[in-house]
Amino acid sequence: MTKEKQIELVLFLKSSKVGDNYKLIPVQSGRNSQVFRVHHTSGDWLLKEYHQHPEDKRDRLGAEFMFLQFLWEKKIRQIPEPIMCDRVHHFGLFSFLEGSHPEEVEPRHISQAVQFILKINQFRESAGGSTIPSASEACFSVNEHLNSVEHRLKNLTSLEGDMELVKQAQEFVEKFLLRKWAQVKEHIKKVIQKNKFEESLSQEERILSPSDFGFHNTLESEQGDLSFIDFEYAGWDDPAKLICDFGCQPEVPVNKILWLQFLNMLSEKLEISSISQRAKVLLPVYRIKWCCIMLNEFRSVGFTRRLHAGTNGINILGLQLKKAQNYFNQHLQGEAWLI
Repeated sequence: MTKEKQIELVLFLKSSKVGDNYKLIPVQSGRNSQVFRVHHTSGDWLLKEYHQHPEDKRDRLGAEFMFLQFLWEKKIRQIPEPIMCDRVHHFGLFSFLEGSHPEEVEPRHISQAVQFILKINQFRESAGGSTIPSASEACFSVNEHLNSVEHRLKNLTSLEGDMELVKQAQEFVEKFLLRKWAQVKEHIKKVIQKNKFEESLSQEERILSPSDFGFHNTLESEQGDLSFIDFEYAGWDDPAKLICDFGCQPEVPVNKILWLQFLNMLSEKLEISSISQRAKVLLPVYRIKWCCIMLNEFRSVGFTRRLHAGTNGINILGLQLKKAQNYFNQHLQGEAWLI
């Protein structure tokens, strides 16, 4: 953090509930933001400084703060309370939640995740006329899902640099991801011919989505209760996208049995037609998307965002390439992607 930023931060905290005489303790969980625990004799808060990049115009602070404000006003308390934000300097202050990610996902965790999504979507009708925007990379038709991943792949075909790791990443994209992508798209085209998945979802079929939803963004208390964090990409979205991302995220993975439990419970309770079928069809699309996400660090916008969050840039490229290769081998090799 620059000296100028530090001064702005002091002024921000001084004008908030925190005041003076606090201690900033870095929290290592942030991937896109610098995250601190603000310790004071009167209590603790969570401070985030959101990363901004000229090539990435997404308003992470605005999306998270607005979404949390909406939920907090609706008396939902399994989330951080939004306290204060500075949109100019990209600071957000929230209540501090205790807990840690579940070490191993169990059916009881799945039930709590489903109940949280159902709870926030009790307010879909009242949110329809609100200022809540579409989620980051929201998709409301199959073509939009495909185009979103196609865009990510295209960005990875033009990596620049002479490093050996960059060349290895390019080879992985060309020989594995692009070939599998062609196979997946051909399969989906055949499925679309038998269904009406190409139609855009109506407002009634869209949901309020935390986006990037998974147990990597939860905190479990000693009593086993889950709190849900990180809403930087939240907004209106396709429920099938939420379900696919939930099953694909690699940090706290969900096995196939538990993913199907999540899918079946959520699709039954939301009473939105074709969620289950579309999610199963789109799952390999999102497997490929997550391979692309793991390779984000090879692009300047992803690399600088991770540096901002405090990651060691020298080591991260090799680690992320290995993760993407392992993920591909586990979920996309051969016929593993078909359900």
